[in-house]
Amino acid sequence: MLSSHQIIARLVAGRRARGERGSASIAPIFQGEGWRIADILCSADASDAAFEEQHDYVSIALVVAGAFSYRSSAGSSDLCSGSMLLGSPRTSFSCTHEHGAGDRCIAFQFSPECYDELLALFGAAKAGAIFPRVALPISTRGAALFARAEAFASGQATGSAHELALSTVSWIFEALDRLGRASSPTPAQAQAMLAVARAIDEHVSGDHSVRTLALRASMSPFHFIRCFKRVVGTTPHAYVRIARLRAAGRMLCGSNLPIATVAFDVGFQDLSVFNHAFREAFGMTPRQLRESRA
Repeated sequence: MLSSHQIIARLVAGRRARGERGSASIAPIFQGEGWRIADILCSADASDAAFEEQHDYVSIALVVAGAFSYRSSAGSSDLCSGSMLLGSPRTSFSCTHEHGAGDRCIAFQFSPECYDELLALFGAAKAGAIFPRVALPISTRGAALFARAEAFASGQATGSAHELALSTVSWIFEALDRLGRASSPTPAQAQAMLAVARAIDEHVSGDHSVRTLALRASMSPFHFIRCFKRVVGTTPHAYVRIARLRAAGRMLCGSNLPIATVAFDVGFQDLSVFNHAFREAFGMTPRQLRESRA
């Protein structure tokens, strides 16, 4: 099973070989009554001009590969793999790709009425399907959700679409309840930090020590840690671990490689450390995740 980063790399290489401009495609994965799951692939890069679009649904998009900047009438954010983009209906927006070529999002899209019905399951009052912010920072708690969504999009489902959608809305509801409004980073900080995040995603097993990453960003380690957390929402160390755990989740769902091989391939040097981190993030062991595919 190709990873999302490999899918995007092939997509971008193909459109460049054909001399085409970047574009986005939306493929339905599941269609329900008043809601759907869509696989959104974009091959745009910095040379492509932004154009205005509009959210027709309540949209929760899991960014599973790439990095891009989102600007809308409701707010702006710079996103990378592991981020969640929140789109309110009738909101105009545009996306640009100064930070690299292409991205992939798995989007859960609901009619306002359907979304309010789901919120009611968690005891929330109707909010008119309007989000208080346009994005959520990366979190270890979201690693399992991302792995499940990406496996579902790749045909390696470990549960029903309804269960996955309910888990996603529940996660958003709880995350928004925990978070307050954060100050916006400068454009220069966002560009530098998202470039680093993208480099981590593309080579999760590489040397991603703070010193190495800070050198890539031409910053001192302390300044780098502060800027990275401000832009991405978590520390560099946590981001590397999350990226490696998500990659491991994809490999466990899409291959029969030994668990130890998966752990070492994604950059863990100790199997016991991997097992502990995996259980903490996914709520189950690597073996249990693999067995749940059946």
